[in-house]
Formats: sequence, C-alpha cells, structure tokens
Amino acid sequence: MALPYLIKYVYNTGTDEVIRRGKKIYSLRNVELVSHDELLHSVNFRVKDDSYTTFYKVNVEKYDDAKNLSLHCSCPYNLSDICRHEAAALLQLQDLVDKNLLNANEHTAYNQSHTVVKIKYIDLKMIRMMAGQDNYAAAEEILR
Repeated sequence: MALPYLIKYVYNTGTDEVIRRGKKIYSLRNVELVSHDELLHSVNFRVKDDSYTTFYKVNVEKYDDAKNLSLHCSCPYNLSDICRHEAAALLQLQDLVDKNLLNANEHTAYNQSHTVVKIKYIDLKMIRMMAGQDNYAAAEEILR
C-alpha cells in the first residue's frame, strides 16, 4: 500500500529529529484545526510545542495538490524544509482527510421511512418525550 503524499512529504523533506518530534506532537494531540477554507484548499492549525508551552501557527495551502503544497510555520526553525510543527500539522491533516472531516458542511440525509421502534407499552408521556408537538397532538386525539 502506497503512503499518502502528505506523509511522503513529511518523510522526504524532514530530518529524523523533525519527524520524531512531529510524531510526538501529533500523538499528544497538540494539533488543533483553527480554520479551513474549502475553496482555496488551505487550513490553519494551532500547534503546541513538545518542549515548551508555546503555540505556533501552521498554515497549509493547496493541500490537495502534491506539487504545489505550501507550508508556513510561525516558529523560527530554518534548518530543513519543514519543522516539527509542520510535520505534526501534516500528520493531523492527513488524518482529517482520511476520515473525511474537512467536508463537514455536507449534510448526510438518512432515509428513515422503514425505521421501526418496538415498544411493549406506550402512553402519552412516552409520546411527548419522543415526538414533536404536532405528532403529540395527533397521538392525544387518537388515544381519546
């Protein structure tokens, strides 16, 4: 099975230390999604450092295009192409993409026309708890 291109980018551009510490930050759940722009395919993360209580902003642009992927972190690290915060953000981004959580605006509609509820005994109190006002009024009329 081939690795996703975001993970490949981390392994191809990061040093061993950056990858190790980026995985540590990601595993400690210190990466928080701040904003997502679906039209521009960009995301902003708030990443807590693994050594200090400092937070950094990581901006990932064009994450859907492997060749034009753009990263920026607010930390001062400049020894390799990516820093540990960017590595952690890319790991989190890949997790969000895999779970399809970036398309949260799409509402899922379920067909519940064949849903059956089995109840041994039903009274008005149960109907009031489980139904809306219109259904409650209709059930009260039927019960009379």
